[in-house]
Amino acid sequence: MIGIAALFLIMLTFVPAVRLLLDRRGEKRETLDREALRGGDARMLPKLMGRTARLAKHAAIPTIIVALVLGVVGAVGTSRLEAKFSFIDFVPVTSPYRSTFETLIDEYGGGFGETTHVLIDGDVASSGAYNAMVDSTMNLTGVNNVVQFGMFPAADSPVALVLKYANPQSPSFDPTVAQAAGAAGMTATSMKVSESADVAMLYGTLRTVDPAGAAKVLYIDDDGTYTSALFTIQTQAGEAGAGELRDDLNAAFSPVAQTGLRAIATSTAIISEVIITTLQNSQLSSLLYTLAAVLILLVLNFWYEIRRPMLGVITTLPVVLVVLLSFGIMWGLGIPFGPITATVAALAVGIGIPYMIHVTHRYEEDRIRSENENDAIESTLTHTGGALAGSALTTILGFGILVTSTTIPFRQFGFVTGYTILLSLLSAILVLPSMLVVWDRWHRGRGEATLDAARVEHSLGEDSA
Repeated sequence: MIGIAALFLIMLTFVPAVRLLLDRRGEKRETLDREALRGGDARMLPKLMGRTARLAKHAAIPTIIVALVLGVVGAVGTSRLEAKFSFIDFVPVTSPYRSTFETLIDEYGGGFGETTHVLIDGDVASSGAYNAMVDSTMNLTGVNNVVQFGMFPAADSPVALVLKYANPQSPSFDPTVAQAAGAAGMTATSMKVSESADVAMLYGTLRTVDPAGAAKVLYIDDDGTYTSALFTIQTQAGEAGAGELRDDLNAAFSPVAQTGLRAIATSTAIISEVIITTLQNSQLSSLLYTLAAVLILLVLNFWYEIRRPMLGVITTLPVVLVVLLSFGIMWGLGIPFGPITATVAALAVGIGIPYMIHVTHRYEEDRIRSENENDAIESTLTHTGGALAGSALTTILGFGILVTSTTIPFRQFGFVTGYTILLSLLSAILVLPSMLVVWDRWHRGRGEATLDAARVEHSLGEDSA
């Protein structure tokens, strides 16, 4: 936003000042080619853009129909677009670390050392809370992608720490912990404690025997209250299965939740999945709000200036087509929706709307000076279309350099941005002109003047007074 504002100020001040100084210098030296400046329509790019008016003049309705079909195809692709975010994508493709990590994911089930944490928040020193954690521990044995160690899940937790020292079969057996566990009601056949058990005393014994181990799974407040417990679970879901693993863990820890405690599963992969889901939902709502705001603004603007509110709708619709096609092409090419490519919609609106506004306003000006809509649209595309084509091509080249990046997201961003700008240009010189011509002919078919010349001249600041 700051950069756009700065560019706007530069274009209003510095660039016109430099242009004026250069023209004055050319006038003094008699080197200013006035004919070349006046004859912009004789240049190659404006002439090429002027020829695209043939579609609007001779095949306006077929062009609109084709655009609608493409819009439907784009909408289908948009609805099927995969949302994905992976931190590994930001590692250069030439890096050996990336290939090694990908090997771990592909051949070793999710990578080496994948862990998922479940934080239990609340009074975890009650007998009900402890027994619920025992039930949840047993539930973990049936969860996909949770690594098993014998009959138990491979997880560090208060329950696992108690069993480590209280089980006579464990190499780490400690009689002090075993005595505290027995006092709490644990037996050789049951890992649960009695309802009246002093679980805080059991935890205190663990902290005495293994202070470091207890600190990893239990948090004690300054007043001596145990306020949270942590399960660190060995998993192998990878980024692709993070969402399913989160749901399965929430189900496994439902006994804990039923006691009034909070059980929250988290990991790097789960956070990434939440980020992309939230981004996708917020992007959709933001896009709808933006398009609605643009539509309302343009309808009000054209109604106020020339009493033609429908021009606001016509100017906005090609941008909707660009957005749908941009996401549809992403789906067709297998490019996922991520934090970087999510900006495509903003670019489509931010670049597409100005293109459309330029064409529509130029058409107003040319229409009141031309005998018919065919001459007006050809003049519009020759002059404004040529300028837009030059602007689009330079912008595409600027963003296109990103396709040489060694990181996948920026490479995708450069490619997607490039074709999105191209789609904006094509919509501005092919679809919008056809819609303007059809709109113009519809008014003339009803015996109405397409535009009020006085109102258009007033909006352009060209009043005869």
